[in-house]
Amino acid sequence: MDISDPHCHTSSIAVRCSPETAFAYVSDGLRHGDWTLGSMDRKAVGDNLFTGTSMFDRSQAYIRLRTDPENLMVYADIGPSPDRLVPKNVIRVTPGINVGRGPNECLVTLMTWRTKGTADQVWLQTCSSHDTEMFIIKNRLERGS
Repeated sequence: MDISDPHCHTSSIAVRCSPETAFAYVSDGLRHGDWTLGSMDRKAVGDNLFTGTSMFDRSQAYIRLRTDPENLMVYADIGPSPDRLVPKNVIRVTPGINVGRGPNECLVTLMTWRTKGTADQVWLQTCSSHDTEMFIIKNRLERGS
């Protein structure tokens, strides 16, 4: 995998469903456990605050989701404890009609920023898993599960 941008990774996929359906799915903190390889087995522990377990090393992370329904965006603050959350990921749903596609299509995009000092191997794992997560999201949405 070529990592051309050492600071930010973006992964997108076209999905055959309404933008509203896609946004409802990616903004549901418990449903994130269906597709986030680094934060599976989600549990709600507070107001838009969740915990999840990494499929890779079994570590636990805390995640707070902040949603912007008007712009179809989800902000994920992630950290090792509720008091050490850092804005890390953004998910954007783009309506298909905005990019020359049909009204029952959309693009789902996941952006993440690399923290200074993150080892190359860890960054590569993050980028690879986000690319894979796009296919999981697509399949879940298109199969209605």
